[in-house]
Amino acid sequence: MKYTFYAASIMLTAFLSFASANAQNASASSNFSVQGRLTNLDGSAIADGSHSIVANVYQNGGATAIYNETDMVTTTDGVFDIMLGASGSSKLNLSATGIYELGLSVDGGAQLMPLFTIGAVPIAATAKTADTAAVALSVGGNIIATLDSSLGSAVVTTVNGAHGNITINGGGNLAVTSNGNNINLSFTGSGGGGLNLPFSQTSSSASGSGLFSLTNSGAGAAEMLSSTGTGNALQLAASTGSALSATANGSSAALDITSTGGAAIHATSSDANGAALQLQNTASGSGAGLISALNSSGNAAFSVAASGATNIQSSANNALSVTSTGGAAINATSSAATNGSAINATSSSANGATLQLQNMASGSGAGLISALNSSGNAAFSVAASGATNIQSSANNALSVTSTGGAAINATGSSANGAALQIQNMASGSGAGLISALNSTGGAAFSVAANGATTIVSSGSTALTDSVTSSGATAMRIAGGFSLAGPVGSGTITAGNLTATISNVYAKAGSMIFLTINSTVSGLAPIRITGTGAGSFTVGLLGAVGLASDLSFNYLIVNQ
Repeated sequence: MKYTFYAASIMLTAFLSFASANAQNASASSNFSVQGRLTNLDGSAIADGSHSIVANVYQNGGATAIYNETDMVTTTDGVFDIMLGASGSSKLNLSATGIYELGLSVDGGAQLMPLFTIGAVPIAATAKTADTAAVALSVGGNIIATLDSSLGSAVVTTVNGAHGNITINGGGNLAVTSNGNNINLSFTGSGGGGLNLPFSQTSSSASGSGLFSLTNSGAGAAEMLSSTGTGNALQLAASTGSALSATANGSSAALDITSTGGAAIHATSSDANGAALQLQNTASGSGAGLISALNSSGNAAFSVAASGATNIQSSANNALSVTSTGGAAINATSSAATNGSAINATSSSANGATLQLQNMASGSGAGLISALNSSGNAAFSVAASGATNIQSSANNALSVTSTGGAAINATGSSANGAALQIQNMASGSGAGLISALNSTGGAAFSVAANGATTIVSSGSTALTDSVTSSGATAMRIAGGFSLAGPVGSGTITAGNLTATISNVYAKAGSMIFLTINSTVSGLAPIRITGTGAGSFTVGLLGAVGLASDLSFNYLIVNQ
């Protein structure tokens, strides 16, 4: 353990007598009051209580003590007081013109270094030297200078340049109280002028701490701000991070600010990535909220839950009205290079809609959605009944893409109405109702505005129609039937009544139609006499022999 010694004062407590009349060279029996403070290495005071102090007096630069004594002292906050010269085995005789050094050791420890210089000893042997009080003042100044140079900043020797007994006075709402060595400053809250405003201060706090903290253990608000003028009750600005961050773990509001004029809260942030106002509720309960706004009757008008769920209730015409006199009233922008959504609504409910709109009006003109194009004309609308209308001057009025499942799934419960109805009002020959492209972008299925339907397929079957009930009609055609399929030509040689047709597109059991290029009278109809995979055997009905070759064309209809 290490102690440091701070001598507060050395004062003359007894008259000195001299052996000769020459006061300059006389020595005298001297008693001095020595006061000091003992501390540990970290600057804290030694433990209060009883301690042993050994005092040694040396000639300036001497190695052997000319006087020593042992005193038992009781310290408070390290402070002690001994009467040097009163407890030694011999008398303390000091020359008035000599310079001496004082060494102290505490509780049997080593002598503290450096030694303390006593300097010249003031005497009062005769009235002739009693008027030299200025010398004592000079000595006091030397002592303070010595302390400043030897102890450095570890010990306070002055307060604003003042020495000795110093009084700290309060003023206005500032009160000063003391308890032992503690001086307490506090605001009384009554009388006086309090703090002078405006007040400006720049400081820095550690992460997670604050420069200003208020804690209320009662039921009231920790802090209340109000403005009775036209200004702002509270204005905050932040160059980085959040200008204001309020957190509530209970059922009360995290921040309650009232203004009778001007904005109750005006938060401004110059940080491109930081929020001007940030609210967070760390409670996990279902009733935890971020924002709760009440109407004049005290009922909920607008609320945002801690989970982000938002609710708006209004008795006015519009529950939510957003108006802008310049630019978009609502502008949602996404900076994501790919797959980014300006507005992304996500729901984890299996049965609930991600976005739900409802119009309670029963009139035919009631609508859910109305979107206008740049000319102010209706481009997209959804009526309250669900009727949807799309009008577009572009090539595609509606483009729907799906990577899994049906791109459009239309279901109707009306016995007489279509689940999906398409109409093109154009009268041109190129007007179409449906145009379907295959994976390479070629036409696969098309329905013209007049109903003409075309199917183009690279598969073995261009159209398949089937029913699930026995005896039902798979396909009914009225108004004529025209087929185009695998075709070719062949020849029945003279003297033969049969010919074989081979076609890679033909299937077993398929139908074949032949056209004979001949004017032979009495020619019998053609029939299929045998079939095989990719081939057909056809023959003439009857026994009419052929005098010459007959050519024919054929059409194959696969079943």
